[in-house]
Amino acid sequence: MFSENEVYEYIYTKHTLSETAADYVLQSWRNPSRMVGTHAKNNVVSFVPIKKLKGSTYSTESRLPERGFLTLCEFDDDVLCPLDQPDPIQIQRTRKNGTKYWSGYTPDAVILTRSGPRVVEVKPENVVEDFLINTAS
Repeated sequence: MFSENEVYEYIYTKHTLSETAADYVLQSWRNPSRMVGTHAKNNVVSFVPIKKLKGSTYSTESRLPERGFLTLCEFDDDVLCPLDQPDPIQIQRTRKNGTKYWSGYTPDAVILTRSGPRVVEVKPENVVEDFLINTAS
């Protein structure tokens, strides 16, 4: 179960993250950006108590993929601490025609694992399959 001191130790001692990465993880720890239900009006909103967060809750916008992922994190010994949705970041994307453009991206979560932090996007299998089919053509 993680405390703020353990997050600092994780960032600066165990994994020696860059300043940008450390700031991103700390922001996710201190002030997650998720406003569940704000944009996804048809999703089921839940606030789930997480033992690894010492009594804090984690919010999800769906009862299937995100909630299932959170349950897996709770029982996965490699996941030390799941953090809620971080603030959006600007990323460079590439269109099918090869042109590049900047846009905002907000992942579903950041998780702190034994091997380092991970940015997570949770999608149902059929959505991933459709994406792969459409990008291949």
